Amino acid sequence: MKIELIDLTGVTRDSDKLRTTIYIHTDRYDRTLEEWIRLGQFELRQDINPHMIIARGDATDFEHDAIYLLRLPIIGLTLDRIAYGATTLEAYIHPDVDPDGHDFGVPPPGYNPMKLKGVTKCHQCKGDEAHVIVPEGNYTPKFNPELYEQVRGKKITIHTGFKREHDK
Repeated sequence: MKIELIDLTGVTRDSDKLRTTIYIHTDRYDRTLEEWIRLGQFELRQDINPHMIIARGDATDFEHDAIYLLRLPIIGLTLDRIAYGATTLEAYIHPDVDPDGHDFGVPPPGYNPMKLKGVTKCHQCKGDEAHVIVPEGNYTPKFNPELYEQVRGKKITIHTGFKREHDK
C-alpha cells in the first residue's frame, strides 16, 4: 500500500514549535511504517466516541469557530513511550465510521483552507486580529471514501514533541 504524505505544518497551530507525525503501518504484520500526516499541534479527544485526533487552524467559520484541519477517529489507543520531551502513541483507525463521513475528515495532500475559493477576512476583527473565514461547508475536510477504505482498521503510530532543527 502506497500512501501519500499529507503535510499540514503550514496551516496547523504551533507548527513552528511542535511537530506531530502520524505514521501508518502498511503491511499486514505492522512492520512497515510510512509517514502519512505531518502537523503541528493536535488534540486527542477521549470524550468523543470514537476517540478522535483533531488538529485545528487559525481560520474560522462564519461563527468564529476554529476550523478542523484533521478529524481522525481511532480505537485501541495505547501509550508507547514518553522520552526526552517526545511522546509516542499507537492506535488503530476506526474501522466503522458513520457513513455520513463527518467523523473521518482527512484532507488531501496540499490542502490549504486559506486558498479555498470564497475565503474572506473577518470584517468584525480589526488589524492583526483579523482572521480568515472559510466558506460555508469547509469547517471540516470533506469525507474521502476511497482514502477511508484504504486506511480503515490500519495501525498508526503518533509521534509528537518539540520541533527540532532537522524537522521539515
